Amino acid sequence: MVAVTRRIREPQPSERLSVFDLAELAMDVGPNPRSIGALLEIEGPAVDATEVRDAVRARLHQVPRLSQRVRRTPLGVGRPLWQDAVVDLDHHVRARSATADDLLGVAAAVLSEPMDPRRPPWRLTVVDLPSERRSALVWSSHHAMADGPSLLVALLAMVGDAQGPGVQGPVPLPRRVGRCRRLLGLRELAASSMMRVPPSPLNRPVTAGYAVRAVDVDLPGVHDGARRSGATVNDALLWAWDRALHRRLDAAGLQDLPVVVSFTVSAASQAVQNRVGAVRVRVPAPGPSVLVDLRQLGADTMWRKRWTTGSSWWLTAQVFRLLGALGLNRRLMKRQRSITSLVTNLHGPAGAPSVLGRPVRRAVPLTTLVGNVTTMLAALSYGDRMVATVVCSPESAHLLDLLTVDLAEGLAEVAAGA
Repeated sequence: MVAVTRRIREPQPSERLSVFDLAELAMDVGPNPRSIGALLEIEGPAVDATEVRDAVRARLHQVPRLSQRVRRTPLGVGRPLWQDAVVDLDHHVRARSATADDLLGVAAAVLSEPMDPRRPPWRLTVVDLPSERRSALVWSSHHAMADGPSLLVALLAMVGDAQGPGVQGPVPLPRRVGRCRRLLGLRELAASSMMRVPPSPLNRPVTAGYAVRAVDVDLPGVHDGARRSGATVNDALLWAWDRALHRRLDAAGLQDLPVVVSFTVSAASQAVQNRVGAVRVRVPAPGPSVLVDLRQLGADTMWRKRWTTGSSWWLTAQVFRLLGALGLNRRLMKRQRSITSLVTNLHGPAGAPSVLGRPVRRAVPLTTLVGNVTTMLAALSYGDRMVATVVCSPESAHLLDLLTVDLAEGLAEVAAGA
């Protein structure tokens, strides 16, 4: 067995789990593990697991968080710690095969596998596509280890060819939030909590497993179409996803049902950490003009982001941490009435990435569903491309193909506006 061993030492206070890390642990209430990931489809000669292990072994020291596991602490001693641990690459880097048609399903199955709490919470699966004479990599990691942007930093640091600015250590959080920031954060939470969604077929307790589809998008076209209305690519994704959800609700005879979407906002950083918050917006049903819709939506999201300082992120994380300690998160997430769906948009490298000397033909973001939100959208942009992944729980799996087509049509309408 080949293993990379690092000396185990007592972590320093700066290596305690952050409030955001603890919130992600508290939200891991099933039925799916709280994991996020990415699928990289690779051109050229197939990659084998030995080659990947060799690359990771040579670079593992660049991302210390990948050699750490969560160590629980006794009550009253303080927050749990990130503790250095032995990294067994035979465990963390695995191999399997699939057909090209089954690749997304295999990636979803990999993401559904729980992490071993005795080991660092990540896994890299090498998928051989023998009929295509190429391969793919599926990265999965527990959300407590890092958020989506950090996931990309870690993955490309391990197997990417480009030499970026390097991986930084986590940015320390202030131990206390000042009174003004607490009041501001409470105001943000109060304003956000006034948005409530009525019962909807899109909000039902989810069961284990999920289905995914991916849409390839011409990024410059969507970017230019959104800018014509003073909006952003993120606004275009929100509009197109809202259009798809409203179409499915209309087909079910629920034309007047509102849609509230939560979209993520993260702090740009080369650090591998959790530093992400969410902004909720009530997206009206699409009108006759895409440009008018985007102009109004862009103004709304700009206003909301301008007044979102991040204080509410810290407070929200504290709330989830407290509810987790009380064992209430599962019940809360199954009955929440705050959002209809989620949208997350990740910004990847400026150019087309390559790994292990081979070009990446497609990079697909992956995420899991929890609580009673049965649908979500995850997008990843890199170079001139964007891939948007539609994720459905078994309760909404029958809508998967229709939502995917609706989303693609909506984004094409935005691009046509350019």
